[in-house]
Amino acid sequence: MPSGPDNAHAFTRYQSECCNPIAEMSQAKRSCVALRSGGDAAPMTEIQIESCWARTLNAFVRQRLVPLGGAAIGRTFEADSGFALAVTGAGRYLLGLCDDFDYGQPAEAALVVQPNFEIVFLAPDPVLEATCSRFAERLGGRRPVGTLFRITKASITAAAAVGVGLDQVHATLARASSKPLPTNVEQEVRGWFASFRELSLRPATLIECPDAETAARVLACAGTDATRISDVVLEFRGDGGKLDLIKALRTQGLFVRR
Repeated sequence: MPSGPDNAHAFTRYQSECCNPIAEMSQAKRSCVALRSGGDAAPMTEIQIESCWARTLNAFVRQRLVPLGGAAIGRTFEADSGFALAVTGAGRYLLGLCDDFDYGQPAEAALVVQPNFEIVFLAPDPVLEATCSRFAERLGGRRPVGTLFRITKASITAAAAVGVGLDQVHATLARASSKPLPTNVEQEVRGWFASFRELSLRPATLIECPDAETAARVLACAGTDATRISDVVLEFRGDGGKLDLIKALRTQGLFVRR
C-alpha cells in the first residue's frame, strides 16, 4: 500500500487487480462473499471479483481508515485525476504494515499540572486527553481546554491495576508540559506507586488433622507437596491430585472422611 499521495481510483484499481484476497478464495467462499454483497451464488467472473474487492476497499477507506486518521483524501491539482489518497503512519499501523507510529507532539506546551493535582489543558489535544484519562479523573464535561483532569490516589491505583507505571505517567506529563511536575505532586504520585504490590491467587487444599501427631504423619506421607500451616492444619499443593494423596494416606492407616 502506498505511503504517499496517490490517485484514489488508481489505488483501488491496483489493489483489486494485484492484491485481491477474493481471488485466492475457494469457489464456495466466493459465493458467500457474492451473496453478502447482494449478488447471487453463481461463479464470479474476474471482473466481478475485482469489482467486489474495489467496493469493499472503498468502503473500508471511507468508513474506517479516514475517520480513524489512517488516511487522508483530497482533490488533486490535475483536472482529471479525481481524489488523491495518502496513508498516514497511523494507517500503516492499523493495516499491520509497521509496528508503531508517532502520535506527534504539540508545538507548544499542551498542559500544565497544578500543585492541587489538577491538569489544565492549554490547547485541544484529543490524543493527550485519552492518554491522561488512563491515570487521572476527568472533571466536568468534555471541554477542549481548561481544567480537564485531576490526579488522585484512586485514579493512580486504577492505572497501576491495568499495568500503567510511574515512568509512563511522568513521561506523558513531561512531554506535554514546559514546566516540571510540582514537587508535591511528583512525591505523592511516586509514594502511591511505591505502595503497590503484586499478589498471586491460587486454589489450595487444606488438610485438617485431629492432632499434631497425625499432622506429622500426613506431612511425612505427602512430603514436599504439603506445607504445615499450624499444628493441625496442612496445605496440600501437589500436582498429583487429591485422589493420589488419599490413596497414599490410606496405606498408612490415615483415612479421609468427606
